[in-house]
Amino acid sequence: MTIVEDALEAWREAERLLDRLTPLDRDHETVALAVASLRQTYQDLTDGMSERTPSVIAASRESIERTRGLLARVHAKVGGSTPPEAA
Repeated sequence: MTIVEDALEAWREAERLLDRLTPLDRDHETVALAVASLRQTYQDLTDGMSERTPSVIAASRESIERTRGLLARVHAKVGGSTPPEAA
């Protein structure tokens, strides 16, 4: 899987999780911020004007991995299954 595919998959997973949370849920804002971060990561990676330097790719991978960890913790709290990539 490419980093772009990984970013898109994580972004979609975060959006699905956000849809499951009520706005008053403690984790709603955290997951909403993760969605925004992953959307920005995806856009940074797919923007034809930006350069995919090693530092941009490394920062993107780190952001995706950190967000997958967050999603796994929230999934565990809300009783949903943890996506295999985050386990």
